[in-house]
Amino acid sequence: MPTRKEKNSQLPRGAKKTRRAVPMKKKSPVYPELAEVVEAASVVPVEPVKERKKPGRKPMTEEQKAEARAAREAKKSVAMVTAYVQFMGSEAVVNDLVEAAKADFKASHKRTKVESLRLYIKPEEYTAYYVINDSFAGQVSM
Repeated sequence: MPTRKEKNSQLPRGAKKTRRAVPMKKKSPVYPELAEVVEAASVVPVEPVKERKKPGRKPMTEEQKAEARAAREAKKSVAMVTAYVQFMGSEAVVNDLVEAAKADFKASHKRTKVESLRLYIKPEEYTAYYVINDSFAGQVSM
């Protein structure tokens, strides 16, 4: 009769004892002449990976920088012009009418950018009519 220790060490039915895993030895090639050819063929030269440039604006050249500086200076050197409209004893400043037209437009179209403005002044009616971006029309009083 087996002892208690022997009972616990017994495997269930159908199970086989296995050995520990032992690293396998490298087998020599069947055809030693072909081994060198296979090793030489498996080493393939790899081309270096080219870095992709990030999309975006190219840096400006010295000539382009000079042109940009000249354009900024030209904008600064524009003379301040003030225009007046006089009719039957009353007077209106054109710049004030332009600002009033922009403010009237922005009150109803907050997100639309003003790209063009045409101002039509009718002094006999004391009104200035405006057209912004060739699609929005309105009027302001003088």
